[in-house]
Amino acid sequence: MKGVHIINDETQDKRYVQIELDALKKAQKSGKSIIAFLEDLEDIIDIELSKGEKGKSWKEVKEQLQREQTLS
Repeated sequence: MKGVHIINDETQDKRYVQIELDALKKAQKSGKSIIAFLEDLEDIIDIELSKGEKGKSWKEVKEQLQREQTLS
């Protein structure tokens, strides 16, 4: 998302989010509400924070769901 920057601290941990006010103005001019903009921002933050995490394969997830009987 243009106008949004994730900033690392001195230990390279993702710590801050910087939002350019122009990005908010552009979103409003295009008809997007501030709430929708912030929801998109939340998605971006979630993606950034989960980078580098080890995921599970579909096979592992499918087996877990079958054990929990949430998938037949």
